[in-house]
Formats: sequence, structure tokens, C-alpha cells
Amino acid sequence: MNKTATITDIAKLTGVSTTTVYKVLHNKKGVSDEKRDEILQLARQLNYTSNLVAQTLARKELNIHAIIEASNREFMQKVVQGMKWEAEALKNYRVNLIINNIDDNLEYRLDKEKTLKEFENTLDLKPDAVILYPAIPYREYNDFNKVIKERNIPVMTVNNTLPGFDSVSCVQYDGRVSGQLAGDLMNLCNPNGVNAVFIGKKDVPNQADTILGFEESIKKSNSQLIVTYENHYDDAISTLLTKNLIDEYPEVNGIFIGISQSSAIINTLKERNLLDRYKIITVDTLDENLKLLSENKLLALLDRHPQMIGRVAVNHLFKHLATNFDLERDILIPPTIVLPSIAATYTQKTLI
Repeated sequence: MNKTATITDIAKLTGVSTTTVYKVLHNKKGVSDEKRDEILQLARQLNYTSNLVAQTLARKELNIHAIIEASNREFMQKVVQGMKWEAEALKNYRVNLIINNIDDNLEYRLDKEKTLKEFENTLDLKPDAVILYPAIPYREYNDFNKVIKERNIPVMTVNNTLPGFDSVSCVQYDGRVSGQLAGDLMNLCNPNGVNAVFIGKKDVPNQADTILGFEESIKKSNSQLIVTYENHYDDAISTLLTKNLIDEYPEVNGIFIGISQSSAIINTLKERNLLDRYKIITVDTLDENLKLLSENKLLALLDRHPQMIGRVAVNHLFKHLATNFDLERDILIPPTIVLPSIAATYTQKTLI
């Protein structure tokens, strides 16, 4: 029976209608918690899985378009890699992923009208859903809402929540937890520390949350945060800001780099032979940072799982389109702490 269990079987055994079972198995509302638990427990016992293969054969292909406005950044490249991995895993379910990189020409990232036109052109192709990676969070993306309403196509954002933008969901790393973990590590390894933080931009919601989380944690001890730098994702700016930190804040002994673009900061400290002066925590598993971590030049890394963000985005949209799966408004991916003891063997793929 385990191999052939159906919704009808579950309905009969639990004394409810097949509609009720369908609601529970597809995460829909309208069923009491007690009955929901009973149905789910029985479904697990019967090894029930919905026959997505049969559903796939009965429908057309699902075309998911991804509009990438920041593909020159390593974090986004890994998010896109995750999208591709998940699309490949779903190829038997007739899922097509079409990637549209629009930031090769810098003017697109600076011109809202041109970006909006690109967005309209993508929706004119009548995709089943769109994933948008917004590069400039302060842009007035609510101007895109009229286009979304006219086309009636679900749009998901990744890595940036856009207030006022009519997306069905946003998948991103949990900035607040990232900051809290970094602060807790500083409290443990750099007690009574004087800290500096580097981020990309304060008006990126999850970057702002990172600062907030860090401040919340270090306030638990006698540590302090005395300066926060915005590098605007630019290596030249990072170099200048790092020199400013060295010259203007000699009392700083802890640095949290909350962005992937850490190379210029690290290299400037190395050139001054100052890496050993600071307790340093950074994010994401860049090869050069993993090497420094294994050499105990860094305190820790926080893996924000960009590949997982990409995989979750494609997977959840697929389930939403194929089975009416209800999407959460905000899907937050918590980070993983990477310590020196596992730096040499750590790989992102093992955690996906």
C-alpha cells in the first residue's frame, strides 16, 4: 500500500474529504491544526508523494526568467549558479530557466527607465514567473508594479527586499542573524573590543539588519562599535576606507566585514602587515579567505549560502506554479559559521 497510496486513501482513513487532504498536502489554509497533523502523519506513514510526474505530463513547460542586475558580483554569481543547479534538478518536470544579465552596460544600473524597459520586455515574453535580483535598492521599484499588475505574472526577488514592490516573495540571507553571530563571536574572542564594520550600503535592508544584529550582540558585553564604513561594492573605495580606519582609529582591534567584496580590505591590511593586529570576521567562502582562515589570520567566516538562495528561489517558484504552493513573503536563509579547524575541507556543495 505504501507504493500506491493516494489522496483518496488518506481521505478515507482520516474521515475527511479529498479536498481537505489536498489543502493539507499543498500547505493551504482552512484545516484545523489537529486534523492537519493527523493527515500529515498518515501521509508520512504511507510514504505518500504527490505525482508531480503525472502533473508535468499534463501541463506545458514552466519558463522562469531571471533578471540579474548584479552579475559582476561574486555573491550574485553563486546565487545564479544555485538557480542553474536547481533548474537542472527539475529538468524532468519541464522547468526552463532563462537568465538575463543586464548589468554589463553600467548605464542600465543607473537608469531606472532603461531597467524598467528591460523588465517590461521580459514580461512581454509571457514567462510563468520572474526572479529579479535588484542591484540598486533605493531605486523606485514601485514604478514596476503597474507592469506586474497588467501582465499578472508572479515576480520573486532575491537578496533584496524592496518596500512597495509587488513581489510574491523574497529569498535572501538573514542579515540580522549574520550580524548577531559575528557580534557573539567577537564577544567571545575579542572581549571588551573596539570594533569597525564594513558593509556595502546602509540602504540595503539586509545590510542594515546586519549592522543592527552586530550592535545588538556586542552590547551584551563591554565591547563597542565605533565606526561603520560603506564601500559601495567598490575595491578602490574599500582601500581608501581601510587606510582611513588604520590612520584614524588606532584603538580598533576587531573588524567585521559584512560583504563579499572583502579582498581590497584584506589586501590593504596585509600590505601594512597589520592582519595580526585585528580580530577579523568576514562573510562568504572566497578561496583566499578560506586560506587565511586555515592559517588563523581570520577569526571566522560566515557562509551566507548564496547557492542555496538560488536553489530555494527556483524550487519554491516551481512548487508554487505546479501545485499552488503558498509562498512565504520573506524566506530567510541563516548563515553557517566556518571556523579555522574546518576551513581546509569546507565546501558549499556539502551543505546543499
